[in-house]
Amino acid sequence: MNRRVVNSPIRLQPILVPRVWGGDRIVKEIHPSLRSSAGDLPIGESWEVSDVGDDPAYHSRVVDGPAAGETLRSLIEHDPPAMLGDKVHREGEAARLPLLFKFLDAKAPLSVQVHPSDELVARAGLHGEAGKTEAWFILDSDPDAWIVHGLEGVEYQEYLALARGGRGSEGLRRVTLDKGDLVYLPSGTVHAIGPGLLLAEIQQSSDSTYRLYDWDRLGLDGQPRTLHLDEAALVEPPELLSCPYPGGPTVDSWTDRLPDTAAPFTIDEVRSSDPVSLASIPGYFSIFCLLSGLASIELGGGPVEINAGDVFFVPAGCAGVRLIPRDSAIHGLWMSPR
Repeated sequence: MNRRVVNSPIRLQPILVPRVWGGDRIVKEIHPSLRSSAGDLPIGESWEVSDVGDDPAYHSRVVDGPAAGETLRSLIEHDPPAMLGDKVHREGEAARLPLLFKFLDAKAPLSVQVHPSDELVARAGLHGEAGKTEAWFILDSDPDAWIVHGLEGVEYQEYLALARGGRGSEGLRRVTLDKGDLVYLPSGTVHAIGPGLLLAEIQQSSDSTYRLYDWDRLGLDGQPRTLHLDEAALVEPPELLSCPYPGGPTVDSWTDRLPDTAAPFTIDEVRSSDPVSLASIPGYFSIFCLLSGLASIELGGGPVEINAGDVFFVPAGCAGVRLIPRDSAIHGLWMSPR
């Protein structure tokens, strides 16, 4: 592999994903250059750093540089240690990206759902899958926007019984959020994103989702979406954490606030009006997303201007990134596995 690839941040092309609950804020506010490609479809998600499943349509592609047009998976498979890091990739295991980063626009509420743990996935024999722990960083919130975070007044198995009887809107704990809040959701947490929220999500690279209730609506195909109540009955919900997670929009580092033994990723905010260098953790790849402002970043061949919404995969072979703000302060997210 060209060493310029593994020694430099890699800008990736967003993958737009229509969802019945989606809207148009992603293509209007985050990726306006993709607005025409969305057509009239409700875009619920844009997968920014993805290596999920076997369909290459959901594998991120490189925008520019010596590897332009190649999939992130092909680069990872060519040189797993240089791309993922020797603390992430183990000899003899499939070379796969363990994290997925995306933007979500919830014009309508998402289904009430729960994700299995790594241990449950292994017991169930779901080969090629992983558990799913995730975190949401709130980019914007309508005044009356809410999320479901756990249950209230009912135990988990009692709630499943309600859902089987078509009463899945009962017993849900609703929490309101503000721009800049962080929500940490260990696997097994009953949750849903309510309407009026725009957010960034970092999660384990998995599509292991058990849908518990879907607000009695139809999917994009005009049919009710499948529920997974039998599978969900095997899940053991964890103790509920604080929501939003302790901190706030003025906190520059969330990593030390995530549970040390559980979180499969780190997440930190980057705020600066001056040039800033972000160092990768030795043996790990990183992900950088510019949320606001304009900056230049070193991309092997020299500095390149980047815009809000640009997302980069930083190979383990790259020591980090250097950002130079243009005209105003920048705000971004810096994430890694752990």
